[in-house]
Amino acid sequence: MNRIFALAFICLFAGAVLLVGPTFGFSTIAADRGVFVSTGDDDTALIALVEEETDGLSNNEFETVGSIENNMASSSDTEYRITASEDIEMRFAGQEGTELSGTTTIQDEEDLELRCGPPGQRGSDVVTVTVEIFEATAGSVTVSNIEMELDVSCDGSGGGDAAFTASDVDDRGEQQFSADVDDLGSNNAFEIDLSDPQENGEIDYTTYDDVTLLEGRGDVTFDPETQVITFDGQGSQTGTVVIELSGFDVTGSSGGTVEYTDDIGRSDEDTFDIVGYVVPDSETDSSEIDTSGDVVIGDGATTGDEVEAGGDISFGDDATAEDEIEAEGDISFGDDATAEDEIEAEGDISISDGTVFNDEVEAEGDMHIGDGVVFNDEVDVEGTAYVGCDVTFNDDFDAGNEVDDC
Repeated sequence: MNRIFALAFICLFAGAVLLVGPTFGFSTIAADRGVFVSTGDDDTALIALVEEETDGLSNNEFETVGSIENNMASSSDTEYRITASEDIEMRFAGQEGTELSGTTTIQDEEDLELRCGPPGQRGSDVVTVTVEIFEATAGSVTVSNIEMELDVSCDGSGGGDAAFTASDVDDRGEQQFSADVDDLGSNNAFEIDLSDPQENGEIDYTTYDDVTLLEGRGDVTFDPETQVITFDGQGSQTGTVVIELSGFDVTGSSGGTVEYTDDIGRSDEDTFDIVGYVVPDSETDSSEIDTSGDVVIGDGATTGDEVEAGGDISFGDDATAEDEIEAEGDISFGDDATAEDEIEAEGDISISDGTVFNDEVEAEGDMHIGDGVVFNDEVDVEGTAYVGCDVTFNDDFDAGNEVDDC
């Protein structure tokens, strides 16, 4: 055997080389006329696994952890298999699963994505992804028998957004808190800290009557000494957990900031206001409402008794007031609302289209009247009345000044 032939033979049977670092190269390359070549530098590797820097991986969403790069002169037909040391989902070249294999054409690069999944489903937070390239051919060049590895951290520090919310509070002393638990897996415990509004706002949570789990599975408790709500979930679950705290005293108009933390290291916060009193959309409240703050009556909602507010009162679209309404501030009505009894505002009154009044209406400020509004009793405006189109006055109308706003 001559020397040249011996060298070629050695190159032909050279073993696969595993490179370390952010890029990984090839082991064997076949070119025209049986010439075999090799490279030593990462940046010249013809097929490379390139790591993508991440701030932390979400447990529930696919994120790019690296890419397989083709550094050859033309597109590469690549036969591959991708596996992981843990039971996690991967996505590459249109495939998705815990083990991927097939043949794809790589122009320049193809992203490799990974979804860690709930922490309880993994034996380790460090996942080793192994990429095997059986053969990659670009024109007359073939690269074969490559094995590359990439270590990925699934420690949960990059878990998805908790989407935590704390609702505004009204005079009834009720508040709801919600959080997205998709990323929590079996470690689905979290805490909600109410100490800021307790200490710096005008709420006394220690006087609460009950804490209730409205959505989700698990146990929920409230410690009035620390003002912390604790949720301990039962099994892996997805979606939103909603907790309500009720029966506490509201002593003023200042709210505060509520903090959320969970067992996979996520944290969030939400700031809320004290809004006086709220009647939710489409609900009927037959109680007498008397608050120093504002009153908000939702779309399609009904008030069945007197409403008196130290602030403003707003009615949504198609809302109904069946008894007297009085505000030290302004009063507003949405489209097609109905007022069956007297309306009195120390400020302005704003009325949207199609609203009907069946009793007296009085504004110490201005009145803005939309189109098609009907007044079936006296209207008294100390300021300026801005009157829209097709407004009907079926009784006396008195205004300090009138402006045609049609």
